[in-house]
Amino acid sequence: MASLLPFRAIHYQPGRLQDTASVLDEPHRWLEAARRRPDREPGGEPGEAAEAAPGVPGPDGATHHVSQLYRDWNGAQLARWLQEGYLASFPEETLYVYRQTRPVPAELRLDPRLPEQATWTGFVGVLQGASPAGVRLAEPVADDRWQALGPVLRAFACEFSPVAALFGPRGAGFARAVELLQQAIQRPPDLELSGPGDSRHQLWALDPQAAQAARDSLASLPVAVVEGGEWWQAALATASGILAVVCPVQGEGLAPLLLPVHRLLAGSHGLDDRAVAERASRFFRLLAPAAPEVPAAMAELGKLAGEFNGFVLYRSGGRVELVRSKGRMFMESWTHPLGRAAWRSLEVNLLHALLLERALGIPVQTSRLGQPPVMLESDPRRAMERVEEGEAVAAFLLPALSPLAVWQAAVDNNPLPAGALRLWPPPGVGMVLRRRR
Repeated sequence: MASLLPFRAIHYQPGRLQDTASVLDEPHRWLEAARRRPDREPGGEPGEAAEAAPGVPGPDGATHHVSQLYRDWNGAQLARWLQEGYLASFPEETLYVYRQTRPVPAELRLDPRLPEQATWTGFVGVLQGASPAGVRLAEPVADDRWQALGPVLRAFACEFSPVAALFGPRGAGFARAVELLQQAIQRPPDLELSGPGDSRHQLWALDPQAAQAARDSLASLPVAVVEGGEWWQAALATASGILAVVCPVQGEGLAPLLLPVHRLLAGSHGLDDRAVAERASRFFRLLAPAAPEVPAAMAELGKLAGEFNGFVLYRSGGRVELVRSKGRMFMESWTHPLGRAAWRSLEVNLLHALLLERALGIPVQTSRLGQPPVMLESDPRRAMERVEEGEAVAAFLLPALSPLAVWQAAVDNNPLPAGALRLWPPPGVGMVLRRRR
């Protein structure tokens, strides 16, 4: 199965920083920087911009933070910040418990079931797959997305952003692992930082006995990577472990919030919105919500949960329709190569398999990898704006995903379409750093 190995974490020293929120970053910035061609060869000397200290405003008034380490290929800046006391290392190798709390932005909460604030908790270590079934991907990853990261992973002196994964109750160790998480957060954290977007980050270093107990508990549990699949695949290709935060699929304040990434149909596909609605009605029931607004439709969709699956169809002119399945008997009799019960319970799978692929005739490979005419949009309000601007003929707005259902589908080797979800709040880049060499 999967192994979570201890390591000696590097972290910022809050007492040396003027602005602790400035030293953390968003994962997409780290990934974008990693994909860019370096401005110097690995092993070269850092440029002048690397001289600024973290959390201290520079001459231009900007506050420098972890992004300055993105091109620190030979680790010279990392070593300097450690020497100057901006960074410090924990005294010994161990596992850690990481907890993050962050408000959910109003623009993402068109679904009234989403909380105003999200909190999740997990173990941090170096993730390795001891067998092919030890770690699964919640979403497929195209080869060209991770193959380019292999050389980067080998070249970087430090890892900044942990892969995010889920562990579930298929094994004897689940209850014990959850108990260890709950015990850790009962004491004051060893490190606490504020971050972007009013986020709060806390870290606890486990004592040797608790760390070993956590490793033993997790060793019996299958793991699904829900964020950072490209890094995981690159780590497999380079035969190395990778920094990871692994959290449970269930537990108050422990399980993460999995926000959906909504789908749009590009106008270039040759269908107008009326044709989309007509074809959707072959596999779903289209209902007018009590109020012609997306939040009202999402609320009605929530009341149907457990009996029906569905999503919201948005068309130009503010037209909103509730699209739901035709009932349990229809869904159970529906056959599909990936149509297991856990897989069918996820709305994004029904949207792709029944509407995009069967009703609209979009090829499976194109649909599952989110390629044109399928477009992805994480902000539901922006998705509606793109319809009104004529970029898309229709938007399919999805509810939040169940961590347990996502994990179950992944470990059954039935991944979701690419880009179907994002963990909220995302793991803070720079909260925990791991020296690779």
